[in-house]
Amino acid sequence: MEKKNNVKGILKYIVKTISMAVLVVLVTVGLLLLFVFISTKVASKKGARPPINLYTIISPSMTPNINVYDVVVAVKADTSKLKVGDVISFYTNEVNVNGLTITHRIYQIVEQDGGRYFKTKGDYNQYVDKWTVKENDIVGKVVLKLPQLGRIQFFLGSRGGWLIAILIPALGIIAYDIYKIIKLILIRQKILTYQKQEDIKENNNSNLASIPDLYKAESSSDLSPMTDSHEAENSSDLSPMADSHEAENNFNSSSTLDLYREETKEEIINIDDESKE
Repeated sequence: MEKKNNVKGILKYIVKTISMAVLVVLVTVGLLLLFVFISTKVASKKGARPPINLYTIISPSMTPNINVYDVVVAVKADTSKLKVGDVISFYTNEVNVNGLTITHRIYQIVEQDGGRYFKTKGDYNQYVDKWTVKENDIVGKVVLKLPQLGRIQFFLGSRGGWLIAILIPALGIIAYDIYKIIKLILIRQKILTYQKQEDIKENNNSNLASIPDLYKAESSSDLSPMTDSHEAENSSDLSPMADSHEAENNFNSSSTLDLYREETKEEIINIDDESKE
């Protein structure tokens, strides 16, 4: 039992830790997305570029350092401080790119006509990019990578993604409520079972306590008639004999006294008669 409880405790701790970590990541990403959304809106109203941008990588040109479906965070940077080896996100008008934002590493910096021009290359590509990136086309420097977060974006962008995203939390809440109800029912059953056991124990204790009293009552009821009957028998048996003996004794004593008195009277008479003669 102790080992089982220890395993349950460890599993609960692991699940709680994982859930807390996931919650922290989701809250962080949510706050980041909210900040990006607000900053983008504010920058667009002012006609400037936002200070921070998030881009989902859809090309394997930067693997293995940045993979497909990774999300990169590009922060607005001073182009004069950029150096070779930095990863930047930028716009390009190349036909084969279709005006999308590209994230590549700076391969070479060319200073010309009082400005800086950047040659880029993907880590996975064998050749340097054909285009040259101007300072005004640079969106920002990549400072953070969120692995595979773009899968959620593509999933939510699909037809059933939003529906599932709404149903899963709802089903989770319902399942948790059902779990709580079942847990309460089980606890209530345990309480009722415990109360029944306590009632049975109390009844057993009361029955055990009443047995000696019943035994005493039965023994007293059994003994008292016997003693009364014995006393009655003894009294009934002894009283006639005692009365007869007492009567006989009384009769004998009374008769002997009478005879003695009569005899003494006769003697006295005889003595008187003799004296007269």
